[in-house]
Amino acid sequence: MATLQIPSRFNGPPGSGNGGYVGGLLAEHHGDAAVTVILRSPTPLDTPLEMRAGSLYDGDTLVAESRVGEFDRDAPQSEVPPKWWTGGYAAEVAARSDRS
Repeated sequence: MATLQIPSRFNGPPGSGNGGYVGGLLAEHHGDAAVTVILRSPTPLDTPLEMRAGSLYDGDTLVAESRVGEFDRDAPQSEVPPKWWTGGYAAEVAARSDRS
C-alpha cells in the first residue's frame, strides 16, 4: 500500500491541499494517458495518506477517488502558429541584441 503526503507548500483552500496537485499525484499512480479524479473531502497537509485501490484515505475518511478516464475531445488547433514556434521570436530577440 502506497502512502502520500501533501507538503504544506502545496496548499489550496486554508489548511488543505491544492486539488490540482492532489489530482496530479493520484493520476501519476495510474500511469494511464487519461485519469479521472474526484475529490471527496479536503486533503490534509503534512499528513500521511493511504492509497487503496486508486482511492486516497486519511484514516477511514475518503479524501479522493481516481479511475481510468478518457479524452472527450481533441485539443483545439490554431490556424496561425505562434511567433516563437516559427522562429520569428528568436529572430526578433537576436535583432534587438544586435542593436545594443
